[in-house]
Amino acid sequence: MMEAYKEWVRHNRQWISSLESLANTATWFLPERFANYELASEAVSTLLGLVTVMNQHIVETAPPARRPRGSGLPTPALQPEQDESFPWALCVSVMKEVEVLTEMAAETYLGKDQKWAPVASIEAIKALLRLIILRNSGYKILLDGGETKNCEDPTERSGPSSPDEGSRRASQGQDMPGRPGHQAPGPSRPSLDPAFYPRDLEGRAMQAMHKFGAHNTGQNRPSWVRQRPGPPQDFRIIEQHSYVPRPFPTGLKQEPAYKSRGFLAGEVLLISRPLLYVLLVWRYGLKSWRPWLSALSIDLIGMYLVSSATSAADRRLASDILPDMQQVNDGSLSTRERQELRRRQLLWALYVMRNPFFDRYTRRPLERVERILSPVPIVGTLAGKAVELLYAVQGFYSYTAAS
Repeated sequence: MMEAYKEWVRHNRQWISSLESLANTATWFLPERFANYELASEAVSTLLGLVTVMNQHIVETAPPARRPRGSGLPTPALQPEQDESFPWALCVSVMKEVEVLTEMAAETYLGKDQKWAPVASIEAIKALLRLIILRNSGYKILLDGGETKNCEDPTERSGPSSPDEGSRRASQGQDMPGRPGHQAPGPSRPSLDPAFYPRDLEGRAMQAMHKFGAHNTGQNRPSWVRQRPGPPQDFRIIEQHSYVPRPFPTGLKQEPAYKSRGFLAGEVLLISRPLLYVLLVWRYGLKSWRPWLSALSIDLIGMYLVSSATSAADRRLASDILPDMQQVNDGSLSTRERQELRRRQLLWALYVMRNPFFDRYTRRPLERVERILSPVPIVGTLAGKAVELLYAVQGFYSYTAAS
């Protein structure tokens, strides 16, 4: 029965995703969604969220050959070197789905002042899970708070799409001078293909061997030397002994170039920030500026450490002893990692929704906008509903936690 359900989910992923999105949106407009003693609406929303998480996990864990087209999932080359024995990322997603219901239930039965113990427990579990994911990933940047695996995408680099492609080209002689399909090193085809080598110390050693072999086989000699006329047998000898780059062994562990003590300290600070914020709110209350300022300081320091580590790695790569790497490397970060850093910076906007900043600076502009738009037909009604939802969301920590 479960296998049949998995097959149905994998073959109807797009239709199911649209239905889940529609159902989750509809739950925001249920009556008494944020009533003090109404948990049914939030329970329904949490249940739908858990179903969505489980369906996404089913699709992501499908064998590569059985994945639906257009699912946006990584190809086999993007999979981790070893499959995780336990779905830690799934646990993080589940905790994020149940945290709002947990907070509402704690506030209903324990009161606003006593709800912080269960909330702190949820944050402590999430922090522990993220630290485990950070260690298991080889200390790479956490994507989406650990919910998305940080796998390197070879399509973000130039060169063959996979090591198998490089081997196929080499076996057919397409990477040898004078054979069909060969391109000489130049601006469009660097002499060092980074798809074959990682960016760590071992990768640079392999690249040095590549450069040494290219230098001693004539690939980097002046054109007047390479094109010197000679008998046909000389060309056959050069073609036979031409150096062909070999794919880097995929079994070796590739560590991120930005890995450093500063980076690890920054990631640990960013992971622990939600837990520290909750503990400070539990100690000093929501009206105190200490939790707000402390959380903002931790975010700024953590992002500074991470950005400094990645910038230093970019400079090291740019000034490497192999200058050809400048033509093919887009720094030490992948596209997904750069998007993650931008996402973290955008989440700073949620600080305007947290007390005491919200009560002192944000509430009055919202009330002013609601008064101005209230006489306008339809627009005034929608604006009033939007402001009402903002007030309700702001009353719960989990909606503005950015964790």
